[in-house]
Amino acid sequence: MKTRGIIAAALAMALAGPAASQEPIRIGLLDDMSSVYTALGGEGTALAVRMAIEDFGGKVGDRQIEFTAADHLNQPDLALSLASAWLERDNYDLILGGGSSAALLAVQNMMKAKPDKTLIVSGSSNLDIAGKSCTRNSMQFAPNNYILLAPTIKALTDEGEKKWYLLSSDNAGGKTASGVAERKLLEYGGEVVGKALFPLDSTDFSSYLLQVQASGAQVAGLSTSGSPLVAIVKQAREFQLPQSGLKMALLAAFITDIHSLGLETSRDLVFSTIFYWDRDDATREWSRRFFERHKAMPTQMHAAAYAATTHYLQAVAAKGTTDAQAIVPAMKEAPIDNPLFEEATVREDGAAIWPAYIVRVKTPEQSKQDWDYYEILTSVPGAEANLSMADQGCPGFSE
Repeated sequence: MKTRGIIAAALAMALAGPAASQEPIRIGLLDDMSSVYTALGGEGTALAVRMAIEDFGGKVGDRQIEFTAADHLNQPDLALSLASAWLERDNYDLILGGGSSAALLAVQNMMKAKPDKTLIVSGSSNLDIAGKSCTRNSMQFAPNNYILLAPTIKALTDEGEKKWYLLSSDNAGGKTASGVAERKLLEYGGEVVGKALFPLDSTDFSSYLLQVQASGAQVAGLSTSGSPLVAIVKQAREFQLPQSGLKMALLAAFITDIHSLGLETSRDLVFSTIFYWDRDDATREWSRRFFERHKAMPTQMHAAAYAATTHYLQAVAAKGTTDAQAIVPAMKEAPIDNPLFEEATVREDGAAIWPAYIVRVKTPEQSKQDWDYYEILTSVPGAEANLSMADQGCPGFSE
């Protein structure tokens, strides 16, 4: 009887083996599909992930790849509910995340109890994701607050623009960015003459702009993106602030923001980005394919999501598993190999290390075609453009 039981169990395992190998690889995206971050992420991020899956052939070995996207409405509770259902009920292997950093930090904390599942944040810049909130099964491919703001602050302070007023969104990402910006200004010999936080759903910034004007600042440092950034810059123009000599420093800008503003309004603005669609032949080819389906050029978040998905699938193919305990180390060991980025890697603390480009927005006369918006002034190597691992602050990792 005992022998027959062993044989039966072995037969059951043998029969289960092929079925398990056919289990799809399930990828889910949680993002802002309907609010302030939808232009820089949203459906464009979903398309970038689909393109990565398609370019990979739609499967890894004999396992098909399934993909789902959902709107977390920038609400941590909803993000947690969606992620829990995907992981516990539907057996998802990878969650990609964009939009509100509060929503994604909640999911990241929950995934500490899911060590075999992988989280890649492709659309939030909060430094805490690969910093104090890091986990061994999560990574941050989105450009973080530091790479978006530090090169810009250095470039402007080097030009003598020392007195800054910092205006940031009143959420986790905005507060982190404001703190980092203040520290970098002091390091580069600058001075913070004032700062303020505004609600994320604000549409009228007149009172904030009057504070900036009264402060005597040379530069208004704007640590926000999406629709709030567009509204601030437009209203600053209406108040004649740039015309009076005040510079606007974009510390978290995206090409969709520039498109919404128009070149006449955003001309000569300087900021940092990890991706520009018109940088070389490879970025142009991919971006034009993206544009055919999205009717807008990709943001740096869209490009990061494509790179993240491709890098993940390459690791799954190499290791023959989706277990994060094998996949995440593999993604850290191999360079990020895709046509959109140069010399990119994933560091031991989970931070993707990208080079940065300092760009200036062209004037309408300089632009030769639709979406021809940036002049690349200089590039900053990844080692210089990113925080050190010690300064990033991921517990358990140091240099």
